[in-house]
Amino acid sequence: MDALCRSTSSIASDGLTTVIGFLALIFMRFRIGPDLGLALAKGVAISLVSVFVFMPSLILAAYRWMEKTGHRPFVPSFHKFVKFVRRLMIPSVCLFALIVVPVYLGSNANSYYYGSSHIFGNDTQLGRDIENFVCAARNAVSV
Repeated sequence: MDALCRSTSSIASDGLTTVIGFLALIFMRFRIGPDLGLALAKGVAISLVSVFVFMPSLILAAYRWMEKTGHRPFVPSFHKFVKFVRRLMIPSVCLFALIVVPVYLGSNANSYYYGSSHIFGNDTQLGRDIENFVCAARNAVSV
């Protein structure tokens, strides 16, 4: 019951925001907007009322059954993995700090070309081949 009291304001504000958002569809020019907006807004509003009115009483009524039929967790414990990661945390940060400077310097030593202007230039083999092809095509057409 305490959880319901603490979460009521956030659930109500989210639900009312959704209802108002769906009601905004009423002002659409197309006929499907008002119909869809009204139907969805009513559905969310009824859902909010049922959550606040019926859920607490249903949970209290079925609490004993829920405790009896509880199951073991599906997800295994990660305590050993967490210990392993915590042991590797500081060496990993040190290794990162050692590697980051050479990687940064190496990335700045590379030259990047954006677009295809450099690829098709006359100083590359592809550029020379295309130029020879274009010249041969011009000569064939002019003959």
